[in-house]
Amino acid sequence: MVVTLYLDSDRELERSLPWGLRLALVKGRELRLVVARAGADEDKGSKEEGDEPGESVLLPIDPDAELGTALRSVLDRQLGAEAWELVQPKDEPEGEEVESTEDPAEDSPSRIELLEVGRGAPPSAWLTPEKGSTECLVAVQLGDSGDEEAAAWRRELYDGVDCELVVMRAGTGTSDDEDEAAPARSGILLTTADGPNARAAARWASELEAAEHGPLHALHVQQDIGPDSQGVGQRRLRERLRQHLEEHSGRARPVVRVEEHRHVGIAAECEAMRAELVLLGASKRGELARRLRGTVARKVMRSAPEATIAIVRAAVPLSGRTERWLARWFQRRVPQLERESRLALADRVQSSSHWDFDFVVLMSLSTLIAAAGLVVDSAAVIIGAMLVAPLMTPIMGVGMALVQGNPPLLRLAFRSVGLGFLTSYLLSVVLGLLQPGLEVATAEMAARHLPGGLDLFVAFVAGLAGVYSSSRPNLTAALPGVAIAAALVPPIATAGVASSIGNWSLALGATALFVANFVAIVLASALGFWAVGLREGQTGSRVTRVSGIAIGVAALGLALALSLSPARRRTSRAAPPRLRERVEALVGDGRRLQLLELAGKGRLVLELAGEAPPDEPLLRAIEGAAAEELGAPVELVVRSVWERRLRAPESIRP
Repeated sequence: MVVTLYLDSDRELERSLPWGLRLALVKGRELRLVVARAGADEDKGSKEEGDEPGESVLLPIDPDAELGTALRSVLDRQLGAEAWELVQPKDEPEGEEVESTEDPAEDSPSRIELLEVGRGAPPSAWLTPEKGSTECLVAVQLGDSGDEEAAAWRRELYDGVDCELVVMRAGTGTSDDEDEAAPARSGILLTTADGPNARAAARWASELEAAEHGPLHALHVQQDIGPDSQGVGQRRLRERLRQHLEEHSGRARPVVRVEEHRHVGIAAECEAMRAELVLLGASKRGELARRLRGTVARKVMRSAPEATIAIVRAAVPLSGRTERWLARWFQRRVPQLERESRLALADRVQSSSHWDFDFVVLMSLSTLIAAAGLVVDSAAVIIGAMLVAPLMTPIMGVGMALVQGNPPLLRLAFRSVGLGFLTSYLLSVVLGLLQPGLEVATAEMAARHLPGGLDLFVAFVAGLAGVYSSSRPNLTAALPGVAIAAALVPPIATAGVASSIGNWSLALGATALFVANFVAIVLASALGFWAVGLREGQTGSRVTRVSGIAIGVAALGLALALSLSPARRRTSRAAPPRLRERVEALVGDGRRLQLLELAGKGRLVLELAGEAPPDEPLLRAIEGAAAEELGAPVELVVRSVWERRLRAPESIRP
């Protein structure tokens, strides 16, 4: 079995190498030590003509060179000068050292292969099948680096490695304010949890303890649930030790701490026992890179910088490898954004999501155009309003914030959408009140009565199209078409105008249509931004994760509700003008015709306002007139609205 130990720098070998060696050698006596070094390829000058520019080449370290001498010195001190031997790389058998093909015995010296690679090289450059079977990998970082390049490399490490993986941050050993009389740090602190990653961490801890690298403490941090907190914690800890360590569970000292936050309990126990190594299992598959720089792991690093922190992820099973292959296949076929393109896209979305004077002007103008189009029943005018509306960008900004884990952008985009909705609604109400002849909803308003399954689908596809066209500068000409498909301002304007005439049912239905479009576009934007290469940054928070879950649940709920009630979407159309004239003549002066439309095949919806409901002769006359005008019998659906007209006294009449 070959264990690969990867150091991300040739600096500070004294600090980064010792625990890496301890971890690696408990798994096997044959070790590949790969050191990343800036400019390593250029120093060797061994690139072939066919190598791609900037490609990292795996090279053997010259034992007599400066790096080789430094490594041999550290290895001599850590292992003993006679306890290890240098072997040549397997694809370069010629050289002064002769490689033994026999498996080393249990007590034989450790066989170590020294290699170097360019800084930031992908795992495929130094984890190759022809170099030997690597069954586990230990990667040592010199610090909790937060730059984007380091974060991208950590994601690539996780995605490119299927074997058991440990990512470690080497501790300082001592702090500046530590008492010189304090006992030296020693021992291993295992933080217990459920799942395969926690089991893998427990196995590493057990093997380190068996190799006499210090006493083992097994910690369970229990939230305060009352007087029974300690007892519940002890019960859970015993069960986990029994499952994870089996017959070796008695070698660990169990410790339970009652704390609200897990990292507080870990840091407190680390300081109490003066642990030299803290082992944690990665919380979820697919989140090792995030765990190393976020939540529990990062907080423990800040609280206990003197201790070495190691995050363990179990080997990826077949199902996980299949999932990764599909993800890589997808990313190879969907063009991914380069760093500069990502920055330009984020800058465009963020700058266009601000609630500023330009946003207010465009929002107001688009609302006035949309409301006017609804009042005059003109689809062309409404389309013009869609082209002016600026709401699409901040809604996409919400999706980008969810993907990046960016709370400031999330707050900014939500604020712009909320204020934009209020501005559009109030302007529409005012415009509706200024139209004294407007008493009933027009056909364009009625068409936005309630969301349907097709509306949700169109908004989702429009969101995907908006993201893709925004991420490709040569496709920005498609954005006006996306704005028309999204249809965000017309539902708000419909809600406002409907409120001005007292049609609250239509106002609520139009608002529901806007909410459905908003949810679908946000979900599509998040998926689209992820597909083109955006990933979570360093500022990911619980707020963005909870918001993302809420958006996903809302989209699922809307899709389910609309699929179960497809009839809620209005499919009616206005009746022919001649039929309307005949019905108005039959109704007379005592009543008012509010609505006359065809709903489906052979159905005529009639809504009359008056002091008394229509009588049977009137309904039969209307039914006969409709049959004559339409050329076929109709089913009459009648709604009666009580209405009484009051005459002003003579003294106040104009």
